[in-house]
Amino acid sequence: MRLRGQFYPPDRARANKCDFFAKFKYVMFPEMADDFPQPFKLETVVPMNADYDDEENMFYEIEVQRPYGSFDEMQVCSRTKGAAEDDPGYELRPLMDATNMKGVHFDVEPKPISAEAQKERD
Repeated sequence: MRLRGQFYPPDRARANKCDFFAKFKYVMFPEMADDFPQPFKLETVVPMNADYDDEENMFYEIEVQRPYGSFDEMQVCSRTKGAAEDDPGYELRPLMDATNMKGVHFDVEPKPISAEAQKERD
């Protein structure tokens, strides 16, 4: 399955001063463990790539492939561009305010359902 995320920053000047990351938690469905014995990290941070849409609006995006499971706590975070580990601007800061959240979109395809949840439906 695929997680796709996009972020359209409301402030282009600030966007040029920051690097953006998608942060999420992922848990693989138990029935997939035989096919994918290597465990995935519970919490993952992925750098977002800058791009432009057809109208030349800058946005950031990610695409992540995982075995069937569940994604939770998906968010966009920022860090000062070029910050080193010992710099004060290195720590990831979640973008949770309403202005930034308008530009955030995550989508999972196909919509997964575990064997356990399917049994409950039947």
